[in-house]
Amino acid sequence: MKLLCTDLLFHWHAGSLYKLFMLLLAVFCTNSINIHAGLNGLEVGQTVVISAAVLIHNVMRIGSSKDVEVQQAHEFSIYLVLPFLTTSLALLAFNW
Repeated sequence: MKLLCTDLLFHWHAGSLYKLFMLLLAVFCTNSINIHAGLNGLEVGQTVVISAAVLIHNVMRIGSSKDVEVQQAHEFSIYLVLPFLTTSLALLAFNW
């Protein structure tokens, strides 16, 4: 874990801590959706919000990164999130 100072902005490189955080976040998101599964349409709405946030995050990271590998990784994530988001939006429209 090290701090880099570039253009008066501080960036924190968490390394493996970031991977652990993303793993815990994925578990939390699936469990929180599962808790609301008994309520009509609530889990679909929550899924749309989470997948839209992931999509926005990926687009922002592609725009801010100059590293080709980072951009390709976020493009791959977009390829996975887009069908998930669109099918969830269709389900939300029928479930509303």
